Amino acid sequence: MDSPSPAGSEREPGPLRSLDWSRALDAIVYAGMVVGMASFVAIDLITSVGRHTPWLSAAIAFVMVWLVFGTFRNPLTGVVVASGLAFLVTIGYYGTLGILGVNLSPLGFSEVAAMSILSSEVVRTEQPRRAAFGLLVAVMGTVAVAVRTPAPVPLLAVFWLTLTLAVVAGLSRRWAQRNREMTEDATRRAERLAIARELHDSVAHHVTGIVVQAQAARAIGNKDPEAVQQALAKIEESGIATMNAMRRLVGALRESGGDEPLAPTAGLADVETLAREASKRDGYELDIEIDHSAVPASMEPSIYRIVQESLTNIGRHGIDVSRVEVKVRRQDDGIQVSVVDDGRHHERVGERGFGLTGMAERVSALGGQFWAGPRPGRGWSVTAWIPIER
Repeated sequence: MDSPSPAGSEREPGPLRSLDWSRALDAIVYAGMVVGMASFVAIDLITSVGRHTPWLSAAIAFVMVWLVFGTFRNPLTGVVVASGLAFLVTIGYYGTLGILGVNLSPLGFSEVAAMSILSSEVVRTEQPRRAAFGLLVAVMGTVAVAVRTPAPVPLLAVFWLTLTLAVVAGLSRRWAQRNREMTEDATRRAERLAIARELHDSVAHHVTGIVVQAQAARAIGNKDPEAVQQALAKIEESGIATMNAMRRLVGALRESGGDEPLAPTAGLADVETLAREASKRDGYELDIEIDHSAVPASMEPSIYRIVQESLTNIGRHGIDVSRVEVKVRRQDDGIQVSVVDDGRHHERVGERGFGLTGMAERVSALGGQFWAGPRPGRGWSVTAWIPIER
């Protein structure tokens, strides 16, 4: 038996795993928003006590908290409204100070918190132009807040630092969300490619049987009418099986959330049935050896498809095949699958399909090795080695 060699240096990447950490990032950012808003509101309320304007600070804080909750799903509107209120409060501050000589000046941390939180959502959800406009409005709003504070320049630096951190958090969540969407798209594409391979393997196997039976019926039609009837019955069975396989797999493609399994369900017991049916159909002697105790259940569907495709290729391309060996056994830390025949093989022009490529991709995706080719002298060999997961 030829030992398997690597299928190639390039491997088809498996479905990308979901980026769970992006959801953790969402939770961290939301927690930061709540803590930040509460802290900034507390700063406003505490600092307003000695300045005789606690009622104004409390009212503004209440409005800003309500604004965040009310416009969270439309953050650009919230940023514009919050900045507009900041300008109105600043104008009111200079008006009361100049006319009445009274300093009604809340420190403005709650306003900055609201603008920062909503700006974070703006850069996460809006298109670049709208996001840039929202950020410009927020920057102007923080300036309006700073000019009425006791220390405009230092506080403006604090406000802008807060706004910057919020924007960075929003951009990080936007990037993580995009990565998550790309991961989900890649996973869906990988599932559909797998289903396409399942459809090819299953339908090609049954159609090969139909063609062989039809050719046999045509050859003996005038000599043995009873044999023709038997061949037609088998063609009917294969046709029904083909339609059922296509209906199941196409249904899975149409309804990704349905109950249809996206993975093959055949196992080792089906391998024996498949091999014996192919032997009877194509008229060769079968030598089958399967070590059921060595094969994990998770590997059985892949082994079934490898054997199925190999037998389909024998029926399609093999000439004068008298004996086929099918072996599934433990070797080292994996399972070796081999399908060997003693016939001559040919490939019709324009008939090169995806069978060998599909098998190589399956085995490579499982971290194994695959080899297929002519044997010295006569015959064809397909050998796959799949490591057992630890």
